[in-house]
Amino acid sequence: MKVGCGFVEKEIRGNRYLYFRVRKVERYMGPASDPEARRRTLAEIEAYAGRANAELAERVAAWRRELRRP
Repeated sequence: MKVGCGFVEKEIRGNRYLYFRVRKVERYMGPASDPEARRRTLAEIEAYAGRANAELAERVAAWRRELRRP
């Protein structure tokens, strides 16, 4: 699983720059009027949020360590 944001460090003409990166991903779940599609969508959100919380905490800790060094 990938968290949908992060950062990248780029070198441009001898200077280093930080960029905040966001990724957008969409997946079709069905018609908005379909109760089953709405149920599946909520289940996906809950499952993703559970996985993302743990991964995001790990990533933020790693980013803190990395960004504290010169």
